[in-house]
Amino acid sequence: MGGTITESGIHHHVNYLDYQVWQYMNKLKEMGVENNTIFIFCADNGTSGYGKGSPVSQKGTHVPLIIYTPGMNMTKKGLQDTLVNMSDMLPTIADIAKVKIPDSYEVNGESLLPFLTTNKPKHREWIYGYHKDMQIIRGELVLKDGKNDWWDVSENPDDLISFKKIKDWNEVSKAHRKERDALNKILPTFNLHATAHDASINRTETPEPLNVIARKE
Repeated sequence: MGGTITESGIHHHVNYLDYQVWQYMNKLKEMGVENNTIFIFCADNGTSGYGKGSPVSQKGTHVPLIIYTPGMNMTKKGLQDTLVNMSDMLPTIADIAKVKIPDSYEVNGESLLPFLTTNKPKHREWIYGYHKDMQIIRGELVLKDGKNDWWDVSENPDDLISFKKIKDWNEVSKAHRKERDALNKILPTFNLHATAHDASINRTETPEPLNVIARKE
């Protein structure tokens, strides 16, 4: 159907992605550049319906990030519990290539290279994403999603979405409340939907879900 070469279903998609990555790896070896190549694998948003179609918690924004660098001496290997934003990819690649980004070019991301190659314990304090007039922001302790609900993310459940919703801020720690206040100060900086992103759209339109950022592990 639709000219695809596999059957429908997420398992078939994952198998095909695995096949494609295998082809890339073989090609790099064939060209003799495997040890001089950094391979970055990442998704842009969660699957349709479950992820991309949901502004709840981090369903639409928690996606995989794999960095394969056989020729680089990385201090971090295997699963890493750290916050990473899609906007970090530009400064990371520029850092690796030793390319200076012009000062006039606005960069919201941070290079991941220092975290990968030194003993730096974590990469960044918060991550952000938006879709139209909905915003999501997350720190190490709390997350505010596209429905303006707050979640306690200080402990990760196995499915990485079944967090405890914060209904009473007196039931969480002072550190949770402090991080909430810090994140709330950041949000207005990026809340440009009405003036920049979709200024001509009817403001009564039902907003679509988030699909931009990611916490990678």
